[in-house]
Amino acid sequence: MLIGLSGAHRSGKTTVMESLRSMTGMPTLKTSTAKLVERLGIDLAKPMTLVSRIEFQTAVFENYVEEIGKARSGGASLIVDRTPVDMAAYLLAEVGMSSHKALGDRGIQAVNAYAELCRDYLRENFAFVFVLRPLPVYEVEPNKPAPNFAYQQHYQMVIEGFLAALQGQLDYAIVPFTDHDSRVAAIKQIMTKVADQVAKKGKRATLH
Repeated sequence: MLIGLSGAHRSGKTTVMESLRSMTGMPTLKTSTAKLVERLGIDLAKPMTLVSRIEFQTAVFENYVEEIGKARSGGASLIVDRTPVDMAAYLLAEVGMSSHKALGDRGIQAVNAYAELCRDYLRENFAFVFVLRPLPVYEVEPNKPAPNFAYQQHYQMVIEGFLAALQGQLDYAIVPFTDHDSRVAAIKQIMTKVADQVAKKGKRATLH
């Protein structure tokens, strides 16, 4: 059973995941692009063209799939603090009305292909995805995105819209709470139901 936490940057995904691990004993995977960024020689603090963003996100996805495969050796259950929803949203949030002028038809097709790649992986591998809303306070840390609240909101909306398009194909829930304890309690309650249904029906559960 693969459970994912999704949401805009600085929304507390990793912190919630660590609490869930303590409460449930379920293995977790803290994903990171730090080593990949270092290997590719990319400075994330500098503006990135859409062409470069497509290339980077493709590398991020491939690295992510490899990490998941290693962590789930033998099909083990796992909670992960980032999902392909987030990866697709990072790219789609950069696409504007005039992006086709810079990308051309092939570039736009590449964006669409990447989004579909993320959808396929979600549908085929995830039992459930939980979406966390941004926290009321943005904690600034070194090597983390600057507090651009407008972009954070934009990115969050892309995430939720991306998932809405998968309704009926992927089980997910938007967690309405921003305080930590309420988030963890709500997710744990749903996870218990998901685990019961997965045990009965297989990889995916359908909750109503």
